[in-house]
Amino acid sequence: MPKKRAVIILGMHRSGTSAISRFVNMLGFDLGDHIMAARADNPKGFWENEEIVRHNDELMASAGLRWDALELDLSSVLKKGLTKKSLNVALRILRREFSADQIVIKDPRICRLYPIWQEILWSANFSITPVIVYRDPGSVARSLEKRDNMPLNRGLLLWLIYVLEAVQYAKRKPIIINYDELIQEPEKSLAPLQRLNPERFQEVRNQYIKNFLSKKLHHHKTRHAANHLEQLTQQVANYLCVEDHEPFRRELLPVLLATYLGRESSFGTKKLYDEISSAKAHSARLEVEQRSYNRNIKLLKTAVKEKDGYIASLKKGLKENKIVLKENEEYSESLRVSLEKKVVELSNAQKNLVKKNQVSDKYVASLSSAIEDKENYIMELSSSLSEKENQIAELSSSLSEKENYVNRLESIKLVGLAKRLYGFRKENDA
Repeated sequence: MPKKRAVIILGMHRSGTSAISRFVNMLGFDLGDHIMAARADNPKGFWENEEIVRHNDELMASAGLRWDALELDLSSVLKKGLTKKSLNVALRILRREFSADQIVIKDPRICRLYPIWQEILWSANFSITPVIVYRDPGSVARSLEKRDNMPLNRGLLLWLIYVLEAVQYAKRKPIIINYDELIQEPEKSLAPLQRLNPERFQEVRNQYIKNFLSKKLHHHKTRHAANHLEQLTQQVANYLCVEDHEPFRRELLPVLLATYLGRESSFGTKKLYDEISSAKAHSARLEVEQRSYNRNIKLLKTAVKEKDGYIASLKKGLKENKIVLKENEEYSESLRVSLEKKVVELSNAQKNLVKKNQVSDKYVASLSSAIEDKENYIMELSSSLSEKENQIAELSSSLSEKENYVNRLESIKLVGLAKRLYGFRKENDA
């Protein structure tokens, strides 16, 4: 089930829908950004979103109808309102005006355009709680007669059209509020709205009764019916919550409308009323357009001011960037000079290194030559030593032979000497 909730306030004009819309708003349901301003005929405010009212008014005007049209068949209006283009326009209004997940929408025209707003809200993932507000039809008709010069019977027939269509469309457990009872017994009358916000209900209800609700708002009280039509509408109102009035709406209401329209034409009052109503409707649209124009002018002025500030910041940034750029250029120039010096130093160092490498190469070459000479000398010495060793070996061999010879000589001498001694001793013995 969607977490987002939309409460739709339904009811005929001048039936107390504004009062209930304000109470639901106080319970925590958002009315959107642009709320219709209060007027002399509704000093405590309408508590409805101006952009939604304008969209509904334009939908009806596209079929040549106004809010007070005694036209039962609005299929062409509903068909247009349910086109993809029109739904997208309404969705943009919904998303632009409302940022909250708990919203309340109030416009009596939705009694007749309910299928359109049902589709719009479902597309935006809102669950819908319809609240139907009704009032004694005679009181409504006399209020319209005073405000708009609307004939009493026309007001009664409009009441039937609005209220019966609201009841027919909002079949799924609507909350129904009687405005006359609200003025007399507010605590009892407001009780069905408790389910919208049980936690805050009692606090808000007390504040609402004390600061907002007033019997001074109840200008046209219920009275005895002036004619059979008023008596019939009062019977419908008395049994609104307990009977199915769809057969009445389908079968009897067209007959009542045809009868009234025929009489209205014969009395010649229709043209005068239409001119007055058209002028007032045009004036109301002009007021809405004027407020919208003023808002757009204000937004444009704000945008221009922001752009001027942005341009000023850009100019300031550009100036600062020029200073920084100049500093960077000076720093870059110093770096370039320093790098050029380093390049020269490196070049000189490279040249010196080349020279040192050349000297080192010559020195290495001379060392290599000297080493080669030494190696040759060593080889010559080794060869000479080898020859000497051979000579020594030969001398050693010769000496050995001589020693042997000497030893033989010595041996021979010793033998001869021994013989001599022996002979001498013999001679002595003898």
